[in-house]
Amino acid sequence: MRDLPTVPSLGDAPPDHLQGHVWVHEWLDGVAIRFSVAPAGYLQFGGPERVFDEVPPELGYAGRFVERAFDLGGFLDTVDEPARYTFVGVATHHRSVDYDWDRLPPVLGTAIWDEAEERWLPPDRVQQVFDRLGPPPVTVVERERSVAQRPLARYDLPASAWYDGPAAGVTFVDKRGHRARSVDPDLPDEPPTVHVDTGDASVLADRFVTDDLMATRAAALRDGDEPVAFDPLFEAVLDRVTRGNHGALFRGVTDTGAIDLDWGRFRGGVAEQARRWLEANG
Repeated sequence: MRDLPTVPSLGDAPPDHLQGHVWVHEWLDGVAIRFSVAPAGYLQFGGPERVFDEVPPELGYAGRFVERAFDLGGFLDTVDEPARYTFVGVATHHRSVDYDWDRLPPVLGTAIWDEAEERWLPPDRVQQVFDRLGPPPVTVVERERSVAQRPLARYDLPASAWYDGPAAGVTFVDKRGHRARSVDPDLPDEPPTVHVDTGDASVLADRFVTDDLMATRAAALRDGDEPVAFDPLFEAVLDRVTRGNHGALFRGVTDTGAIDLDWGRFRGGVAEQARRWLEANG
């Protein structure tokens, strides 16, 4: 699996780093995730720094979404060497920006590496592939902007497509797959820690899994012609809670120090809430 592309800030990029015409993408305040097809025919995942033997709990929602969204069968039927491609996306959860988690997909595709051609694919090809195979591609702000005729140095950040506020940044991508980024200077380099009054996993599950959330996720399943049964409802609620409360769950700090979340107990608490809701509303 290919390492993630290096993306300098626009100010730090060499003068010839971006050439010709660029596409402008909304940059999301999330975490990079990559995946490829292993020789055995299953999806293998990695994060910014390592390839996973097993997707960690903090990115489990992203792995599950990609496994649902990516047309693995169609991909295997289309290409002769599946392992030559590395797909890159951004996994979206609450860091410093509170996006509309009910609208923003858990993963948006951003880049594709072709090992046989030893290059990052151009942005139009990337969008076509993600549109066809999934997950959905990152939001395009502008296409075919001339670097020479319309300098990028003072590019104004647009409104975000995913919440009522400005985009956290933009990424510029040229036809060679070269990238540079312009990010809101007020956005912290690292997401803040979140103070919580307890690190008890069961208490946190009871607190975050509300009847309104259950009803909203159940309605989304119905709208997608999926059954409102335990397994899909539990997974949908778990993923939504994880994304919206990621800071409390994985960067939470109590008065006595950082919490070490018991993920098994947290999952169990969410499962119990889902069972109770289905018994009352089934």
